[in-house]
Amino acid sequence: MTQLIDAPSSSKSSPTLTASAVSVPPAQASPPPDLPTLVHLLPTSAQRFIAARLIRRKVAAGERLAAIADKCNALWFIDEGLIDVSGPPTGPIMPGAAGPLLRRGDHYGSHAVDPSATHTVALTALCDTTLLELPGDALRAACKQFDSVETWINAVLQRRPLANILRRLADEMPGDEHHLLALAEQMTSVSFTADEQVHPAGGKVDSLQIVEQGTLEARAPRASSHESTPITLGPGSIVAASPVLLGTPSPWNIQVTAAATLLTLSRASLQQAIAAAPSLRSALGTLIALGQDVRGPGSNNLEIDRSCPPDDLAKGVDHFELDDAASRPAWWQPTPFRRQREQMDCGAACLRSVHAHFGYEIGYREARQLARVSRYGTSLLDLRDAAERLGYAAAGAEATTWESLQAVQLPAVAHVDKNHFVVVWRVTRRGVLVSDPALGKIRLAKDEFMARYGGFLLLLRPTDAISKRTEDSAASKTRPEREFSWWRLAPFARPHLRVLVYILLASVLLQLFGVATPMLTQVIIDRVVGHGETGLLNVVFAALVCSTVFSALIGFSRNHLMLHASLAIERTLLETVYQRVLSMAHSFFSRFTTGDLVRRFAEVEEVKNFVTGNVVTILLDLLMVFTYGAILIWMQPALSGVYLGILAFSAIIGYLLARPVRGYTEGFMQKFSLVNTHVIDSFRGIDPVKAMALERSFGAWFTRLLLPALEHGRKAAAWTLASGVFIQLIDGVNSGLVLWRGAYLVLGGAMTLGQLMAFLMLSRQLTGPFLRLLGAWGELQRTIVSLNRVGDLLDETPEADLQQSRGAMLELAQPRGDIRFENLSFRYSSDPKDASRNVIDDLSLQIAPGEVIGVVGRSGCGKSTLARLLLRFEEPSTGRITLDGIHLRDLDPRSLRRQIGLVTQEAVLYSGSISDNIVCGREEVSDEDMIRAAQAAGAYDFISELPYGFETKIGDQGMKLSGGQAQRIVIARALCTNPRILIFDEATAALDPLVERDIHEGLRDVLRGRTTIIIAHRLHTLRRANRIIVLDRGRLVEQGTHEELMDTPGLYRRMYTASPDWQGASEDRGVSE
Repeated sequence: MTQLIDAPSSSKSSPTLTASAVSVPPAQASPPPDLPTLVHLLPTSAQRFIAARLIRRKVAAGERLAAIADKCNALWFIDEGLIDVSGPPTGPIMPGAAGPLLRRGDHYGSHAVDPSATHTVALTALCDTTLLELPGDALRAACKQFDSVETWINAVLQRRPLANILRRLADEMPGDEHHLLALAEQMTSVSFTADEQVHPAGGKVDSLQIVEQGTLEARAPRASSHESTPITLGPGSIVAASPVLLGTPSPWNIQVTAAATLLTLSRASLQQAIAAAPSLRSALGTLIALGQDVRGPGSNNLEIDRSCPPDDLAKGVDHFELDDAASRPAWWQPTPFRRQREQMDCGAACLRSVHAHFGYEIGYREARQLARVSRYGTSLLDLRDAAERLGYAAAGAEATTWESLQAVQLPAVAHVDKNHFVVVWRVTRRGVLVSDPALGKIRLAKDEFMARYGGFLLLLRPTDAISKRTEDSAASKTRPEREFSWWRLAPFARPHLRVLVYILLASVLLQLFGVATPMLTQVIIDRVVGHGETGLLNVVFAALVCSTVFSALIGFSRNHLMLHASLAIERTLLETVYQRVLSMAHSFFSRFTTGDLVRRFAEVEEVKNFVTGNVVTILLDLLMVFTYGAILIWMQPALSGVYLGILAFSAIIGYLLARPVRGYTEGFMQKFSLVNTHVIDSFRGIDPVKAMALERSFGAWFTRLLLPALEHGRKAAAWTLASGVFIQLIDGVNSGLVLWRGAYLVLGGAMTLGQLMAFLMLSRQLTGPFLRLLGAWGELQRTIVSLNRVGDLLDETPEADLQQSRGAMLELAQPRGDIRFENLSFRYSSDPKDASRNVIDDLSLQIAPGEVIGVVGRSGCGKSTLARLLLRFEEPSTGRITLDGIHLRDLDPRSLRRQIGLVTQEAVLYSGSISDNIVCGREEVSDEDMIRAAQAAGAYDFISELPYGFETKIGDQGMKLSGGQAQRIVIARALCTNPRILIFDEATAALDPLVERDIHEGLRDVLRGRTTIIIAHRLHTLRRANRIIVLDRGRLVEQGTHEELMDTPGLYRRMYTASPDWQGASEDRGVSE
């Protein structure tokens, strides 16, 4: 099966389209799309020549592509899949092969330039594979017409190791790839015999070298009777690129172990190439950081310094040679620590810790934005870019041995556990001190760290740019980001302040009645028993009874008030957090998993319990500790000194033992949010679990997620238990010492027996609040974690506030539906210079009111992104979108979305009745509106046949509906507010053709007069759309009616004819009159 790749648009190769079927060609200066990376090394004219002749070929799994001795008549580029390369026992693999397997990006068949060439290997597809094929005659024609093509074949394609490196460089320098061809042409082959030395350690390196054939060995020079393990360099390795770039001596002895051929490029030629294409310098640095180069453990020139201009290459300066006092913390120097708040925040938290180490602070959200943290986390490359924007000279480095770790300048950010970042502060012979954003500052043994360590570091050196950035922030009066604090809970407690005051007063009264018992006991022992004042006994007894009764009544009233306040504050907290989450911009939900959000809602209960129960108790306990302490000192200073001194000692020890609890608690909550997510996903998708008999596999998966969470919980509980046992031990010892010392004082006449008994009772009453305070400290650590996690939600700025900060927002009345996209571009990257990632690229389009527009294109071409931009789920990178002439940025997003009905491929139903799912709590929707929307969506008939009609329960807790029924309910939900604009994003893609046709037929009257955008892969459903636009790689390449586009050879016609049911599509009536 073959089909032509997109041919470039030009006057020679593309026919002229009519005005109604407009083809939008790419800019003349731009290279054609869909070309293999290596083709981009050629001049644009040669690229267009090759693009016009490339054929996309699909090869089925197991299909033989070529046999030995077959004529070689094509050059192939692997676009997708795997090709097995097998040859005769002694037959070599021809140049251009990538080894036993050809993967995406590899090529084979450059010898097809010779018409008599034959295959010396067999090629077999290991899976369904897509190739880009350039026929041999087209390759030879290109050589005749363009000298650069012949150079490209000889200097690049037939040098397999060099081609692989150039392909990786080209990916890092879009727009400058053509400079690499001149670079390859200047590289010469130099042969070395076995045991010949290439570079001595400390010697000058004056050329860039790539191993083409053979093997080399790089060995660090002997240092203090220890010699590091040698490193073997095979084909494709870059030999000591860092010394070439920086002009520093070679840190390695590099020697040939088997006869080798190296491709060399002089340092002067490399400097000229970098001057012509500065992006080459950064691209080489990326390859070095990813381990393509060999580097020495005793040096810091692990990667080039991107902050220096190309002229600095000649200065021979190691840009990462830092003064130890300014970088590596001394053993006694405290190291800052910034904790991560979410599972994916570890990279941003590490950046904040290092920034604090150098004396600067950066807010949590700003660090996340700089590091481009998403729900998938961040990368070492993103952290490097973030550090450079903060003003650091940053470089990725590979240091795989303990000796190399000891040699690098610290602090550094290390990649561990395959998906986590930590800050390395100190490396000793036995272990390492790190800041783990999830756990805190911990020491790891050498073997433990190396088992977790991934081999990659991010080195950071502060520059003057940091100070200038700080001064600029001060000059612009930028306020520092406010961290979440206890005061943020004040608005939730303020409506219940009177009740909380009553609770506090009742607690004070309870404690006062508690003081009465020891004092009355002293009276009984000293005066009634000691002096025989029997008449006083009845009075004291009556006082004790009254004190007990009043204590019980006041205690009951206090508990009742606490229950009332607890429920009220919990309701306020839950409502506020839920509404705040729903009010966030759509991008907010890309940062949190479902399990994490659910877990944070559960932590509201923890915060509520602490606020309504423990806060009052803590305040009262503090008051009583100081009150009882003062009374004890008044009663007996010497005895109270012993007692209070031991209590203070136990408080210090308890504090130190409770410190790790917070870190392990945060780790438990973060790990357990993954468990929650897995449980929700597995129950929600139970059908494939049961159908594929995955119960055991999912159970093992659950266990793998659960064990780390339980381990964190066990450690937190162990530290809490240790703290409690120690405090109980100190309390027992303290009681014994007080009794022992008190007995001596009584025998010596310094105090009476009644005073000793009163002192003992008061000391026990003081011990109670004191132990509660120590116990509350551990609970406080857990609550602070919950408070911060809930506070992260409360601290987020709602979407409406973000919009108001940009200016006044307009309420959208009934719009006409005139939509215009003007020079619109969108990229997910926040870097404005990164145009290579544009999802929508310079798109201009006008949609008239009431027009039905079909949007088609390959997967990933930007169709759904266009709808997300119109709904303001995302903001354009450049350009603008207007509705009835009003810029969307000037409109209230909620007002805009009320005028747009969205139906997606996934029919989302909520637990509740059918009416709940259609109305969704919108007060402005009446029963008549609901019924009218159900009729328009074709759902009324099947709803009426249900036993409870519109009140039938559906969703997780109700009956299961078919795909067509669920989709009709979703369509009714979109129609019940009578929106002027409708968006159908693959709305019927999951339905069978008959149901799909019935839904489209039912929508014909609904769509009339509404501006409608229909995104579809089944192209026959758009045959009667007023206009169809075709997107490719984010660009508008064709537009017109179905008939006009079918008359034009282009992407739409190829996609339509490739559809399996296109021949019968003429039977369908389409979606619009």
